[in-house]
Amino acid sequence: MKLLRILLAAALAAALLCACGQAAPSPAPTPPPEPDEPLPSFDITALYCSDGNRLLRFHRDDEGNWLWTDDPSFPLDGRYVDILAAIVRELEALEPIPSPQGPETYELYNVQQYITVRRQQRTPVTFHFGKQAESGEYYVNSTADPDRICLAPERMMTAIGRSIYDMALLPQLPALSADRLQTVSVTCGEDTQTFTVRRGHWLLDDEDVTDEPRIRQLQELLAAPVLTRCLDYAPSAGAAELCGLAPPAAAVQTEYVDPDSGDASFTLCLGAPMGDDACCVTVNDDTTIYLMDSAALAVLRSWNE
Repeated sequence: MKLLRILLAAALAAALLCACGQAAPSPAPTPPPEPDEPLPSFDITALYCSDGNRLLRFHRDDEGNWLWTDDPSFPLDGRYVDILAAIVRELEALEPIPSPQGPETYELYNVQQYITVRRQQRTPVTFHFGKQAESGEYYVNSTADPDRICLAPERMMTAIGRSIYDMALLPQLPALSADRLQTVSVTCGEDTQTFTVRRGHWLLDDEDVTDEPRIRQLQELLAAPVLTRCLDYAPSAGAAELCGLAPPAAAVQTEYVDPDSGDASFTLCLGAPMGDDACCVTVNDDTTIYLMDSAALAVLRSWNE
């Protein structure tokens, strides 16, 4: 499953250089699950949801972890599926509206917006979402009792409309303070500069450049790099080029000391901007394309000027 429409938008920036121009719109980031969201019981073994445009199917493995059925290797953050399972419990507890008309009145027929839940040794139940009421809520019923019509909060429709990429577990990038760094190589275009870091001082050809504004900005980036979203997992051929990553607009490669494993390295490649707020990136040898705050690219935009 690929976000082709996003990649096509990114093609406008495929020829990105260090001083990049207008960018394609950035998809809005999805907030993380609420930490106090109640967890569902483990009797739920599978869950399907559709917003009318996409169908996502999930199931538990033998250890109780959620997997994306269409690609179990996908790095799924199971907390998102826990939220969907919690929504099922809320739907089951809703009070029916008084004196309802037939399901057709609420567009609860031939429904493409639904959640289906499977439980151990029980018949699967599907909750259908019909038309939206003036209150903003949605009419719902279930295959267990089609004539029982309820009103569900709008947030439930938002939850079942998430992309699988919104549910990706993002890798944690190393926070590299100056005392952990050994060397830092910055590539922008065809030019590469390599800095040696000793006791917090950045040296370029034995010259101390620690106080240069660009070095301070780069230090801030390396001290707290954060990925905001998965854009394309296991991308198809050509996706990296469309996202300005083949070759990348800029790259930062570091060698540093890891307190647990000793010497380590980290490479961040930056590609096309996606609107004003994000840019495409890859991490180390992983081909997965992520989004990062566009300030990361801005740090290197005028590196060679």
